[in-house]
Amino acid sequence: MDVHIADFNSVIARYALIVYTDPLGQSGCIMQHALSIHDGQPALAEGIPVTGAVIKNLMQLNAVKSLQFLPTHLVALGVNSMAWVEERTTRPLLFGGALDKAVAALDGRPLPQPRLLFVVKQGRFSVYALRGQERPTAETKLAFAPYYNIFSSHEICTGSMRKPAQMQPGDIPAWMESFFYSNFVKPADSNKRWAFSGTYRELWDAASAAGEFKDEWLVDTNLTLGQVIGGN
Repeated sequence: MDVHIADFNSVIARYALIVYTDPLGQSGCIMQHALSIHDGQPALAEGIPVTGAVIKNLMQLNAVKSLQFLPTHLVALGVNSMAWVEERTTRPLLFGGALDKAVAALDGRPLPQPRLLFVVKQGRFSVYALRGQERPTAETKLAFAPYYNIFSSHEICTGSMRKPAQMQPGDIPAWMESFFYSNFVKPADSNKRWAFSGTYRELWDAASAAGEFKDEWLVDTNLTLGQVIGGN
């Protein structure tokens, strides 16, 4: 293995972190190897598992040089993961190609939306609905998001959706656009995602007439926010 040790103003490379994976590049681990020089050539010592102490040391070096502003609607942030709240608003929904002709007629019509919780985690994009106005906590119970194209896992069927490449707080508007500017074609599972007594078209007509999507029309899941952001 060729190892290049960079020396910038007497900065010395002391360790290397190497990612080991299976042949498919999926499951694996990260090992830390001490670097040394033998006969003028760099050499790697036997690897040891990366620990929390190693990560802490990296954070204390130049890995993080400044604080990052976190918007108030962001409720959780991790590596390639984040969760945020989208407050009640009125947005057009796209139903181009919807199998239900009555629903398809709503295409592009601005409609009141419920309060929502979006979660991007390890490449998976999920959505839930929220009751009330309070900032959600780990104990907050989540409801089904009342939309087509949502699987029973609450993951969004992305289809032709253009998901942003980045998962940073500043990218939240782009993730929102990727969701709301996709076409809602049909239910992705057999779960009834709304408690309204009428049809799906009648649900949105009622929300439009009321000027809001009422909390009483939401259906509870058996999940809390803590379970969603803390699970695998």
